[in-house]
Amino acid sequence: GGGGWGIGGGMMAMRFVPIEQILGFLAFDENMGVSNEQLLKVRNELVPIYAKRAELMKNAPGDRDAMMQNVQTLRAEMTQKLTAVLQPKQVDQLKSYMQQMAPQREGGARGRQ
Repeated sequence: GGGGWGIGGGMMAMRFVPIEQILGFLAFDENMGVSNEQLLKVRNELVPIYAKRAELMKNAPGDRDAMMQNVQTLRAEMTQKLTAVLQPKQVDQLKSYMQQMAPQREGGARGRQ
């Protein structure tokens, strides 16, 4: 499998991209070269994380910091599962995709003043 992503940009992007969007990207982007076997493994790894996220959202605590910590924990788990299944080149392509999909924290659509 691929290597870890650490806490840098790839991990930050993971926070913003929904699990189902990641799975769709892996399944339908032919440039990723994800095999049917890899896709099935990824799906099997992401289904429990998706269920945990859905439960977390359903029972969202009033404490935003606690909620963010729980989401970050799930994202770290997802990252670990993905890098165990994907090849290093595929991990790099996924990181690039997720960085493109993550909302920009500065600037963006809000004009500059």
